[in-house]
Amino acid sequence: MKLTGFIPAVFTPFHPNGEVNTAIIPEYASKLKKDGNTGAFINGTTGEGLLLSVEERKILAEAWIPHQEENFKIIIHAGACSIAEAKDLSIHAAENGADGFSTMAPLFLKPGSIPALIQFVKTVAAAAPDLPFYYYHIPQITGVDLHMSEFLKQAKDQIPNLKGLKYSGTDLMDTFLCVFASDEKWDIIYGQDEKLLAGLSLGMRGAIGSTYNFMAPLYRQLVNAFDAGNMDEARALQLKSARLVRLMDQYGGGIRVGKRIMKSTGIDCGPLREPGLTISEEEWKSFEKEMQGFLTL
Repeated sequence: MKLTGFIPAVFTPFHPNGEVNTAIIPEYASKLKKDGNTGAFINGTTGEGLLLSVEERKILAEAWIPHQEENFKIIIHAGACSIAEAKDLSIHAAENGADGFSTMAPLFLKPGSIPALIQFVKTVAAAAPDLPFYYYHIPQITGVDLHMSEFLKQAKDQIPNLKGLKYSGTDLMDTFLCVFASDEKWDIIYGQDEKLLAGLSLGMRGAIGSTYNFMAPLYRQLVNAFDAGNMDEARALQLKSARLVRLMDQYGGGIRVGKRIMKSTGIDCGPLREPGLTISEEEWKSFEKEMQGFLTL
């Protein structure tokens, strides 16, 4: 299985009282499919996954998996600081028929070397040995910034169900080396929406990120322009994405603003989980005003 196209890292919908709201997921999944996305990544960073209990993460996985189709894959993030919890979530993903699963490095007692990282990842991946596994490289969150090209080289004979990486790091040279490692054996899925054009130029054809929740049509235009060799148009479209992401950062980040953008599209994912601070309507109006002129959602 090769993951191609856009796979939104979905937001976790909450009720106003902070409880998980699964009732909106059928409508959410329908919107993602209508926009041309090819899957969903559940309980990741955008989904505030590490702020959820294991039981909540299982509830969300069970709510999303029934919406998978041949052309819409469901990948479950099972990463946790507790290796026991990560294994439990991996087994749950397999038992409920997910298309694949993933884990990031633990945030405490961080692996400081490739062998240490492989030992952790190998244990988690082995909990669901028949399910495709993708390591989630996001050093901005985990603080584990090791060369993934070397990780793939050492892990290939130790993790039989390893299929590739969700590469959300910023090292483009390492990304490039991963794409072409082992005769392009690996499935390297890019996690930097605002740099998608760079990923395409390096040979990647799949992407996981938060802005695909509400901007997939723009990114499809970008890919079409790239494939047609129209780089001026592709750069202009990527510029819209980059400007939006930069503006979102100025208002507290992609999760905080992204959830409110989803509400404006008709999918109300509710507040952030504490300690996250939900964007106020005053801030939202200010954001909207600044956003006008370079992007239409």
